[in-house]
Amino acid sequence: MPAYRITEKGFSLVELMVAMVISLIVAIAVYGIFNGIARQTNQTAATQDMWQQGRVALYMVDHDLAETGYGLEPQSCGATMPAISVNYANNGLATSLTISTVVTGIGLGSIPLGNVDPGATTVSLIATTASTLTANTPLFLRAQQIGGGCTANSISAVGSTSITLSQASPYAGIAYVATTQSGTETYSLGNATANCALGSLQRLTPGNPVAQPVACGVVAMDVQCVYQNALQPQQCVGPNANGNILQSINLALLLGDSRSDRQYHGPGIFTMPSGATVSIQPNHRYTLLQNTVPLRNFFVVPQ
Repeated sequence: MPAYRITEKGFSLVELMVAMVISLIVAIAVYGIFNGIARQTNQTAATQDMWQQGRVALYMVDHDLAETGYGLEPQSCGATMPAISVNYANNGLATSLTISTVVTGIGLGSIPLGNVDPGATTVSLIATTASTLTANTPLFLRAQQIGGGCTANSISAVGSTSITLSQASPYAGIAYVATTQSGTETYSLGNATANCALGSLQRLTPGNPVAQPVACGVVAMDVQCVYQNALQPQQCVGPNANGNILQSINLALLLGDSRSDRQYHGPGIFTMPSGATVSIQPNHRYTLLQNTVPLRNFFVVPQ
């Protein structure tokens, strides 16, 4: 019987090392791809969350601003109707925005009760509403002269055809029953916390004396007033805030992503629409949400 010689041939050490190096390179490449996809997915989710919180915050402020003084006579009593109050930091950015609907004014559906002469206290009724008037009924006297403003007053006595004012009228005016709205919301920037690493936008209401965060990541708030007689938007204080009709509010919120991205290097300074600058963290992504909110009535911000 012939003899057969069986030979077994394997990989050399060099071949094994080459194969291991190639496998390692492929594994590193695959890991890099999956790691990049995971990082991009997390970044997209964080950005979407930032946008969502920002939109909610912007909607809430817009809604409260638009409802300020709704239903009140628009122009004549502007100087006596507080609409908003803004506190500004030294850099020109808003630190708090108080939206007030604690307003006493003339309702759009109100009818005049009668005329009153300068220095007089008697109003001859031209409307058959004497039966509904009492000594506790609040009144507003609207100046007959355009731009003369309004003053609050009250009734001291009610007759069948006339009423007596508690105080003499400072001008020739028209008496109306006053309409009162009540409610105040204050938005302010909150400090960084464990849940909101970069800070938050907080909302304070009469029903809740403790400010509650409505959106995380809000690092700056820009509030500018648009006045009828002003050429450009400006801060809601100063010489143009008295005796000037407020038409709309320019609102901007700067939001930051709480997650640090080492591969992202942004600017260290962000310029807001008003021109004020904000120091930001270069390894965090930021976005600006802004809107112009037309007021349903015209107001003057009191000083």
